[in-house]
Amino acid sequence: MPEGAIDLDGLINWIEQRSQPGKRHRGHYCTCARGIAKLAGLPLEQIQDLDGGYGFKPINPRDLPSDEAIANVRMQIDDPGWQYIYGLMAAYGLRNHEVWFLDLLDFPLVRVREGTKTGARAIEPLYPEWAIEWRLDLVVMPSRAVLNPESSNESLGSKVSRFFCRNGIFTPYTLRHCYARRCAEFGIPPNIAARLMGHSTKIHEVVYQSWIGEKVFLDVARRATENPDRPKPP
Repeated sequence: MPEGAIDLDGLINWIEQRSQPGKRHRGHYCTCARGIAKLAGLPLEQIQDLDGGYGFKPINPRDLPSDEAIANVRMQIDDPGWQYIYGLMAAYGLRNHEVWFLDLLDFPLVRVREGTKTGARAIEPLYPEWAIEWRLDLVVMPSRAVLNPESSNESLGSKVSRFFCRNGIFTPYTLRHCYARRCAEFGIPPNIAARLMGHSTKIHEVVYQSWIGEKVFLDVARRATENPDRPKPP
């Protein structure tokens, strides 16, 4: 159990120091930390992204913020560097640590370099307007985010998590889930969406299975009803 006064930073430190992301025991520590946070009146959702990211739990799209809300939150971030980091994550659905490993030579397409959780990949912004209007091609790093080239993915990602926590912003993985929602809304097949997001098709379908399926059958039904040759009501 964490010692001393209970606050969100202390709980996050406790989780990170005693467990590794993607391991079963990380989930145990996060479950315990959420219980402590609940008793202390702290926001439970701020710990969620430490629990292996999204884990394998299905995501309800109704629990996610609208794209308008995401854009509005960005405008409220005063620090230019953190506004830039937030913009990258919102536009490209990046994992916390991936913002430090980007190649922008083919902007607005970006490439995540080697050294990340799943290796290199290319990502298109589903709203290229965000990437262009927010000038995400101009790299601006947070003034106080001192980077050590030898830092682990976990420690780099925690810098992002801490900023989101301290400022009451959506959890970083919420922005990633919203990118996945956009993929479904734009009709991008799950296997392509999974490639863009850097995980397997199986994981993608398990996490987003309910609304991917809904998108498919609603599109089929909509096309049928909009067909001018469909049967007419009596």
